[in-house]
Amino acid sequence: TGKTDGDSFSLTEVWEDSAGVGSAYGDGIDQDVALYVGGPTYQTNEVNGLPIIRAGAGAGFRGLTPLGISGAADFTVVVVAKSDITANQRIAQIGDITAVGGSNIGETAAIEIGTAAVRYNNGNEEFANDGFGTADYHIGAFRMSSPNQYNSIDYWLDGTLATATAAASGGNTINLDDIGVNLLQGTSGTGADNEGFDGDAAEILIFSKALSEYELNIVGGYLEAKYGLDTAFVSPVPEPSTALLLVFGLIGLVMRRRR
Repeated sequence: TGKTDGDSFSLTEVWEDSAGVGSAYGDGIDQDVALYVGGPTYQTNEVNGLPIIRAGAGAGFRGLTPLGISGAADFTVVVVAKSDITANQRIAQIGDITAVGGSNIGETAAIEIGTAAVRYNNGNEEFANDGFGTADYHIGAFRMSSPNQYNSIDYWLDGTLATATAAASGGNTINLDDIGVNLLQGTSGTGADNEGFDGDAAEILIFSKALSEYELNIVGGYLEAKYGLDTAFVSPVPEPSTALLLVFGLIGLVMRRRR
């Protein structure tokens, strides 16, 4: 990166999509995000010897390249992070992330940790076992699948399936407007920054499919080993066809700084 421990990111500085052009996996499309607000810092040797991005609630990266997740679509978002507070914090948001000229109700999906939830600006689904506020790194996996309603989300914390505790307007169907992605910052229905992430982000992966539990175990087991975490993921050895599904489904945003 050219950065040393504690260096700040500058506005418009890019956080690169590691599954973009020239990568051996992913969709081969650069879906980089650029810092548009705040000043997060680069921290070295933070988790299992690897770097992270440390953000206060005011930081945010944004990419305006479509992800290929549009309308009533399946998706899976997996994050490795540590939250400094127990409150609503949007670590990633897809769909209509700008709300230019009006509301983006139902056209966006915001992934929250601190209190685990997915929010759509006029509804949500919330979950019980969110340990991100415990000052430790965790793996959170959020999966949207058919019938693609607000309450169609499943959430795993460190490989353990969570219990949904509330669903507002749960029967509404998502209709994502595929504008791009926000990382570490959310967008409200009026387009204002909303519920920024306060903590450390190690890795964020976004898939354009609903990963099976077998596939989630492959991803979770890989992340557990990479970051030296203790989780309930049990990673089997994938057959080539299964690995190919994962590569095909991955649309990028294995968001890390280039070393």
